[in-house]
Amino acid sequence: MLPAEAWTWDNLNMGIQNPSCPRWPIGDVRAYLQSFVQRHRPGARILDFRARNDLVRTPAPAPVGQTRYWKEGGEVLIAYRDAGGEVRESIAAVVQFNETTMAGVMPGEVRKFYGGIAGAPVSSRAPSGQLDMTLLTHFANSMQPDPQWQARMNKHNTTIARQGVQGQIQRGQIISDTQREIADINQRGWDARNASSDRIQQQTVDGINNVDRYTDPTTGDEVQLDNRYDNAWRAQDGTYLQTNDPNFNPQTELGIDAEQMERSDD
Repeated sequence: MLPAEAWTWDNLNMGIQNPSCPRWPIGDVRAYLQSFVQRHRPGARILDFRARNDLVRTPAPAPVGQTRYWKEGGEVLIAYRDAGGEVRESIAAVVQFNETTMAGVMPGEVRKFYGGIAGAPVSSRAPSGQLDMTLLTHFANSMQPDPQWQARMNKHNTTIARQGVQGQIQRGQIISDTQREIADINQRGWDARNASSDRIQQQTVDGINNVDRYTDPTTGDEVQLDNRYDNAWRAQDGTYLQTNDPNFNPQTELGIDAEQMERSDD
């Protein structure tokens, strides 16, 4: 009977490791068993794989919110050499997987967070030609773990997996917020550059047309007047007066009630 293992993974490609729960891109029992052999039986050759859902003895938990659960059973046959010669070993596991799906930052983006728990893998080995392939099945189906110990292990493994997935989600949210802030900053910069470019373009066109833009103090509308004059006034009857004399006053000079105008592009 082999030690239990738990892990997490996601599709964010963040490359952040969680010391309490390794990040492995494992989404099915076959990939788990292949990973197990690579890590614990280096140099071994995988001869065969078969699904073993007959080893799944309890159902997976019901879906909770955006998280779904499922179980898969599988078995691999491997070969390697030890001090006594050529060996055959059969390794089987039942893995409980979970997947949490949530919307991402970009339109249409879907973020997925995965977790896996291999509760009690089992193995049987013997010299080549002597392995009883039924022994592992008999052992896996007949063993009865202590209920209290199993309950504690189930709680521990579930907690570790949940913490791993939750950590991935939180880190994903931090990255999402950072990306959103960077995008907002870039957008504001783009808007400012566009506005500046528009102002320069407008000033160029106005220079070609020999006009300046003023705000009509009565209507609030923008009007274009001759740019050869420094000052502009609006009379009550809607006509405009222009002059280069900074001391000019329509009331005293012409007896006309008028209001001085300001350039709208100042």
